[in-house]
Amino acid sequence: MQDRIGFHIGQDFAHYGRAVAADAPESILAGYREGLKEKGKFQPTRYINKWLQLRFNAYIRGKLFSEQITPDYIKMMDTESCPITGVLLTHATGKDTDWSVDRIANDFDYIPTNLIIISTHANKAKGDKSADQIIQIAETTDGSRGGLTAEQWKRMAELVQWVKYRQLPAEELEKIDVAEVFLSGLLKGEKPINKGQYSQFAVFQVWLLRQLEFGATALPDVDKTLNKNKQAKRVFHKLWHRLVKRKSKYLPDEQYKQWSNQATLGMFVNWALLHDLNKLGKFLNKFEAIEFSGPLEEIQQQEEEDLK
Repeated sequence: MQDRIGFHIGQDFAHYGRAVAADAPESILAGYREGLKEKGKFQPTRYINKWLQLRFNAYIRGKLFSEQITPDYIKMMDTESCPITGVLLTHATGKDTDWSVDRIANDFDYIPTNLIIISTHANKAKGDKSADQIIQIAETTDGSRGGLTAEQWKRMAELVQWVKYRQLPAEELEKIDVAEVFLSGLLKGEKPINKGQYSQFAVFQVWLLRQLEFGATALPDVDKTLNKNKQAKRVFHKLWHRLVKRKSKYLPDEQYKQWSNQATLGMFVNWALLHDLNKLGKFLNKFEAIEFSGPLEEIQQQEEEDLK
């Protein structure tokens, strides 16, 4: 099975005119030699090149590579700025601002919920650290470490924690206070609302999804009060259109699954980084009085069932 996977990887490298290292596994080299008969058969794009490299890396590391991750999927999750550092991403410049597509948590496989686009700088800082190591750094670092600030490590840990939760078996999930899944590291230390069961960001996430549940497809009117700069407006509009697109794939009572895509969650975090968190936190307090389809306690219980 593994040899066949490696063979197809090698073939695809040849078909797209990409070279393979001489010390690559023999199965990949065998596929590459076969593929050379149709070398350059297809025209690569940066998304295809990244897809090829990710498959190669997964094979070398003995990790599963999901069939759901395709060049089109990588294009769909593309973003303009790094959700960890906030810098605008560049491409093929050789600088630390270049985009990098990799696993969020190195412990787990190449699956859609564990894939993210971040800057090369952030990816270098993440390195080969385990999920627990990243979380520990975020919890113990006050200043800068490994090229990232304490706040940036918290952002990294937030995404890693999300992936960790999604990998747990049902019996382990039962031991967890599900509210923790939605408590954003960006807002730790701020006064929570609704009896502390949700962070302000989580409530805002629920509010956005409620707009969809009630049939809204037009953008919520937040630009006048929240999106004070063009970049924030672009990111929010892109986020909203992605939620609308994902809405068509799920039943109304499965609202949280729309956030199960790391690209969507990463975009939401990216949008948050474009704001003054103190001012944003004050603004989100207005959503404390939102009318939901049921009490937040019931929504939380439903999410517990979904997670199981």
